[in-house]
Amino acid sequence: MAATLASRIPSLQAIVDASPEALEEVPDVGPEVGSSIRAFFDNPENRKVIAKLLAAGVRPAPPAPAKEGPLSGMVIVFSGELASMPRARARALAESRGARTAATIGRQVTHVVAGEGAGSKMKKAREMGVAILEEEAFLKLVRDDA
Repeated sequence: MAATLASRIPSLQAIVDASPEALEEVPDVGPEVGSSIRAFFDNPENRKVIAKLLAAGVRPAPPAPAKEGPLSGMVIVFSGELASMPRARARALAESRGARTAATIGRQVTHVVAGEGAGSKMKKAREMGVAILEEEAFLKLVRDDA
């Protein structure tokens, strides 16, 4: 979500100053997340730290543009333990082919990759009608599209 937030709001100062409503216009940011972001930046201690970082020369860079690829348009959540690789590697593999990944099931998620012991994310995905891929199907998808 951080990359999405940074790509939709042009500068750190604009994020600091954004209203909860403006934050909610960013994909993956709903009322609860928007309020949490707003509360973070409303905290005087957090503002002091940001000011110190900026004064020390830290300049946040805009995120790299999203990669286009055969999985573009997919938002994938990984659930459970994958037998063939760590989830971080699976996320990187999906992203290298244009997919976005998410940590939780939300309205924008299009697929859940189910590993061993997939639990509450699977249940929520089923309730929301999200496509569920077993690990082998995910691997075939990324191999076929490589």
